[in-house]
Amino acid sequence: MTPAQSRAARALLDMTQSELAAAAGLGLSTVVDFEKERRQVSSDAVEAMQDALELAGIAFKGRGVAMASSELRRGLADASSRFRYSAHVGSTSKEFGLLSSAQIRAARALLRWSAADLARQSALGVNTIRRAEAAEEGTSLTLANDLAIRRALETAGVVFIDENGGGVGVRLRARLKGKSRRK
Repeated sequence: MTPAQSRAARALLDMTQSELAAAAGLGLSTVVDFEKERRQVSSDAVEAMQDALELAGIAFKGRGVAMASSELRRGLADASSRFRYSAHVGSTSKEFGLLSSAQIRAARALLRWSAADLARQSALGVNTIRRAEAAEEGTSLTLANDLAIRRALETAGVVFIDENGGGVGVRLRARLKGKSRRK
């Protein structure tokens, strides 16, 4: 999906950037920056926006967009009613298995990564990492940013432990000999 397709799709749906951000589980600035081509937005974020637009009834055709057939829109409406999520993770992290601020801090400590290292590996800003780690409960991360951090840490060897009666946690996967964790 291109920025122009996103703008056109929103126009067809009479949808604001805020509404798209909420439907995609992203921050408003991500949608704005993508549509105005201010910065490179992660492929996960673009995919989340496209999925939200498709759920709202948009069909992507080549370099353009169109309203999906009425039959397809009905099916999408049924699907979207089953998959509701908020724009920010907040305190729902335990309910959906999303990362907690403590897990992110602990994972970085296990890897001996700075906030800048994690930001670089996840293609996010250092301030995004710091805000997420400073939260008392849950995080202030969007769903796309939560996923980017999770993927970066898991690729580096972190295993996230879900709530199992003893609380959430992290550990390192068994390392192969000669492999360094430092990036």
